[in-house]
Amino acid sequence: MLSTEYPASDTAMTAGGGTTLPGVQEYCLNAACTRTYVIDIPHHRMWGWDHLEGLCQALGQTLSECGIFAVGSGGGVSVFFSEPAYQFGTVGIQLSQPGQVFIAGSGIAEEDEIGTYFALPAFYPGRNVPDVSFNADPRTGYIVYYTSSVSGYGEEPFWGGAGASLNPIAYGDNWFYHGGVPYSPAAGLGTLDVANFARFLQGGR
Repeated sequence: MLSTEYPASDTAMTAGGGTTLPGVQEYCLNAACTRTYVIDIPHHRMWGWDHLEGLCQALGQTLSECGIFAVGSGGGVSVFFSEPAYQFGTVGIQLSQPGQVFIAGSGIAEEDEIGTYFALPAFYPGRNVPDVSFNADPRTGYIVYYTSSVSGYGEEPFWGGAGASLNPIAYGDNWFYHGGVPYSPAAGLGTLDVANFARFLQGGR
């Protein structure tokens, strides 16, 4: 079922999606690894493991048994929050899909007296998520180490440097939405330019 999750769907939040980096991936098809399956991912793409379908077939497994469906980046259109002004006129912004419903937990439903779910007509102009994206595929990702500053908890304005440039993701999909420029559901406006962020941290503001 298509859905967006709170708090990412809140217009006051910056929502992040996931991508897969390009490169060659090699998988063993037997315990001795005498048979392998190679996948060449030519472009930075949305994180959606449909490019692993051939591997699942080679292993003789269904998508469910293989564990790749429906793993990937979140993204879509909220049927609760309206499209915010900062998304007006952006090429690639979507409308809601037929059959989408808003489902609230019992605590929210009781507090706001809205009931457990409600449906809006299809093609509602709702808030699109995500806003930006970053490499989130466990097969192409990396470990991030964090520590506080010597004076305790340290915090730098991430958007001040990394957000200075965005790279749109025009390839791949998250099983439903496809890449596009400048905006695409599941990738947003693109990935952050971390080189700019690194220069920011080194004092090159």
